[in-house]
Amino acid sequence: MVKKPKDPEQMRSEMGKLIEALELPELNKQFLRARWLEQVIWMDEKAWESVRWSRRSSGWCWPNQRPNLRSPRSTCLPRKASS
Repeated sequence: MVKKPKDPEQMRSEMGKLIEALELPELNKQFLRARWLEQVIWMDEKAWESVRWSRRSSGWCWPNQRPNLRSPRSTCLPRKASS
């Protein structure tokens, strides 16, 4: 099962700590933060969007949801609580 991506700010702080730990000149660290880190966060968000889009169009729902069979498009509804 694919996990939801982390918050971009959380990813930025975690990766920022890793960049700080590298033995590189400060200028190189700034380049990493400015270019590479932003690209990684952008790619992570786009990958998650494509997963959601793909699953929406295939009728796939999360385990806590059920398919909405009355809708012409594949959508998911919250699963009813069993009593």
